Amino acid sequence: MQKSNKWIVLPATLALGVSSLAFAQQNRDNNRENETKAERERREQREQDRKEERRSDAQSGVPDRVQRAIVARYPGAKVSPIETIEANGVQTYRVRINTDQGDTTARATERGDFVYLGYPGVTYDRLPRPVTNVLEGMFNGKPENVQKYEQTTYLVNADFGNKSYQLRMNAVGRLIDATPLSEVKKEDPAQYPRASRDDEQTLQPRLKDYFDSPKIKAVHRYPEAEGYFWVNVSTATEDDVWVLMDTKREVAQYRTRVQNNEVPQPVTQAMREFFKGAKADAIYRDNVIQYNILQPVRDEAVLVAISPLGDIRHIRQAGGVDIRREYSDRDPDELFRARENRRNNNNNNNRDDNRNSGSNNNNNRDSR
Repeated sequence: MQKSNKWIVLPATLALGVSSLAFAQQNRDNNRENETKAERERREQREQDRKEERRSDAQSGVPDRVQRAIVARYPGAKVSPIETIEANGVQTYRVRINTDQGDTTARATERGDFVYLGYPGVTYDRLPRPVTNVLEGMFNGKPENVQKYEQTTYLVNADFGNKSYQLRMNAVGRLIDATPLSEVKKEDPAQYPRASRDDEQTLQPRLKDYFDSPKIKAVHRYPEAEGYFWVNVSTATEDDVWVLMDTKREVAQYRTRVQNNEVPQPVTQAMREFFKGAKADAIYRDNVIQYNILQPVRDEAVLVAISPLGDIRHIRQAGGVDIRREYSDRDPDELFRARENRRNNNNNNNRDDNRNSGSNNNNNRDSR
């Protein structure tokens, strides 16, 4: 009986084991089937998204991500293409933006990262007082035209040459500037005097015009411009934002700490290729606002770039026809660099002419 009991128990145990194995195998098969189904659905969704994006691009000539980035800033805006240019190996799109306040332009990469973004509805009578103070002190008449735009760059710290620098690059990975880190630290907003509680309460409603659910973390007086403050805030999507603004709603600059996956791919590629000591632990997206003023002077014109604080950043004078054409045809952030490029090209042409002239002289001497 004991033996028969053993034979009764063993098959039961074996049957239980086989049943468990079969159940586990079935679960694994089901999981694989579910995973495969989920992967297939994700793949199909990605393909559908790409088709819709290509369809949107074909209809408008503007990538879908560029459309979304602009509409996020200007809800209800209509976006139309102006030109497509490859910059530093990256495809960029210059577009016209039509809003209820007026028209403006922007340039962005196909991923929706801005190189610059214009502001619509800007007129002389709506300029900040520090800007009009400069213009009234320089010129007798009013400007012929006014532009307002913000230029977007990325700030990355890097070590090379036994020194530390802060690199400034734009969305296509082009190096704009390099500043010694020691100088950057001297301008750290957190070291400026703290503002009063009344100042914080005055600034709070202004921040809501620019950010989603802003919460003030600290406010510091900016000693370089009367009435301006550096405000450190957190928002619904960002934890570390610094805004340079006054109590009258004018924003001169805002800087946002971004995660590595938010940094444009051309910027990270430039960091890998050119700067071995680049540090990706703290990268900021820096947006600087500027006004371009076109002022007629007799038969010529003067172009002035002024910050909202009233600081002149660039100035140039040229023939009225030439400068007006550039003003209407070129990106606002390229107006002053364009002059340098043209000057360099002219110098190269002059050198070529001189070399050709020298060759002609040699030929004449040989013929004699």
